[in-house]
Amino acid sequence: MILFNLKLVVEFPSGSDVIIPSATVIHGNTPIQADEWRVSFTQFCSGGLFRYVAYGFRTMKDCALQNPKLKAKVDAKAGQRWKDGLRRFSKVDELHADRMKVFCKKVFSK
Repeated sequence: MILFNLKLVVEFPSGSDVIIPSATVIHGNTPIQADEWRVSFTQFCSGGLFRYVAYGFRTMKDCALQNPKLKAKVDAKAGQRWKDGLRRFSKVDELHADRMKVFCKKVFSK
């Protein structure tokens, strides 16, 4: 996978699941040889679903009527959500510990 914004090319093992905020990170795949094959499965989650959860599992209209303070709080973050998504990426100094957490191995202090 190529993450153009981050100037990275990442090779994932077969069967890997990769979750990226695709609206934030420009991405693509590398070409493969003529005799090779690749299968991928892409899922999409609408931003409206995230807002529905943030509004307390209510529509925007219902939240505005039932809890206008919550709606205002959620709406105030609208331009900042992409930053929250970027913060979910591991930093270089966090990669080892994050990898150990994912693969359920004990992380030892240095």
